[in-house]
Amino acid sequence: MAVQKAQHDLRQLIRAKRQAMAFDARQNKSLTATKQAMALLSGQNVKKVASFLSMPEEIETGYLHEAMIEAGYTIYLPKVVELNAPLAWGLYAQKGLPKQRLEKDAVGLLAPVVCMAEVELDVVMMPLVAFDALGNRLGMGGGYYDRTFANKIREKAPLLLGFAYACQQVTTLYPNPWDVPLAGIVTELQARWFDVFF
Repeated sequence: MAVQKAQHDLRQLIRAKRQAMAFDARQNKSLTATKQAMALLSGQNVKKVASFLSMPEEIETGYLHEAMIEAGYTIYLPKVVELNAPLAWGLYAQKGLPKQRLEKDAVGLLAPVVCMAEVELDVVMMPLVAFDALGNRLGMGGGYYDRTFANKIREKAPLLLGFAYACQQVTTLYPNPWDVPLAGIVTELQARWFDVFF
């Protein structure tokens, strides 16, 4: 119970920090983080990337998607087909083709109409509320990413890459046994793989 209370309080604190950020600052940090992400991924054999549509307070993924499309990546988005189940994935965009039509999923978020449970992804850009220097990630509490990648072998694809503002980093997170760690993190100040991953 104490852990849940601490996580709830941390979520409130970080969300307040993001909400207090001025619009221009959000855009500038998002653009810089996009450049960081593209530089980090350029050294990897990446073709299929899963990303997410950012909520108003989250780091803006629109710039990232445009840069990835231009670089020739195929972008997928997650879809909650059923509550408390793993995510499905749907094609969103690729160079030379119009973006796919979106509809609200089981939790009311926009997602591709056509989705598959299994897609061979190279990288998953993951939303998060907080992260630490060891690759631990605190999400919104729904557990969808953890359920989806519960059986992932740490060194194997897809690489799970957090995408967030630098202000979302905390000193230490205490993960639950079922929490799936990140392979790396991208913010406006850094883009790196965690030492414990490689």
